[in-house]
Amino acid sequence: MPIVSCPQCGKAHDCLLDLSENTKNLGTLFPEKVMQPTWGNTYTDPVFGTKVRRISDAEVQGSESIATEYSTVNPWNAGRTRLLLVHHDRFGMYDADGEFIHSIPIIPAGSEPRWHPMDPNWLLFLNGNSVWGYNQSTGVAFENHKFAQFSKISALGESDLSRDGDHIVLVGDDRHIFLFNYNDKVETKILDTGGKPLDSVMLTDDNRVLVSWKEISGPEPIQLYDRFGTYIRDVTRANGHKDLFRNWLVWANSNDPHPIANARNAIVRVDLETGEQVPLLELDWSLVVHVSCADTGWACISTFPWFPESEWRPFTNEVFLLHIGTGEVRRLCHHRSKVERMPDGQPDYTAEAKAVISRDGKRVLYSSNWCGRVDAFSIEV
Repeated sequence: MPIVSCPQCGKAHDCLLDLSENTKNLGTLFPEKVMQPTWGNTYTDPVFGTKVRRISDAEVQGSESIATEYSTVNPWNAGRTRLLLVHHDRFGMYDADGEFIHSIPIIPAGSEPRWHPMDPNWLLFLNGNSVWGYNQSTGVAFENHKFAQFSKISALGESDLSRDGDHIVLVGDDRHIFLFNYNDKVETKILDTGGKPLDSVMLTDDNRVLVSWKEISGPEPIQLYDRFGTYIRDVTRANGHKDLFRNWLVWANSNDPHPIANARNAIVRVDLETGEQVPLLELDWSLVVHVSCADTGWACISTFPWFPESEWRPFTNEVFLLHIGTGEVRRLCHHRSKVERMPDGQPDYTAEAKAVISRDGKRVLYSSNWCGRVDAFSIEV
């Protein structure tokens, strides 16, 4: 694996976090018994030595589950003084330390609330075919814009607000992809999919659009479009869990029909400009991952076995950090969530850890059903 300069500081290893012995050990590490923490309390992972805090109790709080929304969606406001968690049918507001403040009935689950990257009080959410704003300090919600030409709009669950604080990529009626400037209320058509099933849409730092397709009859490439809807290139040969860091896509390549060397079921760094792929970490075929990228050059990875009966392999049921520039690994904890199969044969999505790292790289949040119902857990890194 090539060692390259860190994208944050430009020097090899200069801005890496302090590396423990756990970082260097990439072998199989089994979870050890530890007492389940109660709501608001901390325990130390007995294998990795990481302090983990349980910040919710779904049963006590009267919810079927309390969880992160998705790994690519930033749940913290600017300044990281507020935090959003999904309370089964609505969102809940928490403070900087993970203390519950109140639920937000006006923002139901599925409304995809997105924090403004610079204003700590303001967030955007979707309601039917409208974009709404919400001021968390006053509790006031208001309709920003209604798209009369659509019956519904969505960000497909994975797209966040743009870094400039002005744009979001949306899909109207599951077909029409467009870029929306919600300050100027300007819509720019990106693509009419013709009804081809979409998996996700995402915005790059310069407001280009990544389009991913559902793989129904075979691998489908992740495609890049400019902010005016001009096709640029196929970025990968297949879809997969991923997130963006600057001009790189950090992508799980398990569906790639022709993977690069040393990268079968690997986490791969893909250059959006050239398509160059660099393997960062190869995993056992039994593992599925979620990816979340911080502005610091680190990605947070959470895993679960595709088949619950799979043998325990390196990184099974773990949350760990992966440096996007160098491939260094820092293992944080076993999330201890048991992902069972649903009647349709798919994993129980709610029980997947879906770990997310804050933009400043100082906090990790994940979900786990270790204590019974699905709850949220927090790590300071």
